[in-house]
Amino acid sequence: MAGFNKTNIDQAHTELEDVLAKWAEKYGAVANLGRLTYFPDKITVKLTALIPEPGTEDQAPWLTEIENNWRTHYLRKGLMGHSLGEGVKIAGHGPGKIVGLKPRSSKYPVVVQSDSTGKYFKVPVSRVTGRSY
Repeated sequence: MAGFNKTNIDQAHTELEDVLAKWAEKYGAVANLGRLTYFPDKITVKLTALIPEPGTEDQAPWLTEIENNWRTHYLRKGLMGHSLGEGVKIAGHGPGKIVGLKPRSSKYPVVVQSDSTGKYFKVPVSRVTGRSY
């Protein structure tokens, strides 16, 4: 490979997600591959991995935090009239549901889970407002 570019970075991100999913399943962890930045000679990836408490393996620990953030901050973000679990459309990914909020994110504060893939996406408030189904 001559260097990293947009095309091979998208492919690398997909491959890393697959490897991470297998790793998380093997160790019973919850893993989230975050932002991937690149230069022609280097890739940097943000990765979060959590090991659930015994007896809570079926729950994603970070979901509790973003759900609580929703309850605390949704009015400040202009999301009055919307609720957790509400169906929304995710461009390019089909229908999904609101699962929480990241209040420190000014651009993409709403966390949505895709109904078809189960993946989580951060979306702007404008994608949620007036687009529920």
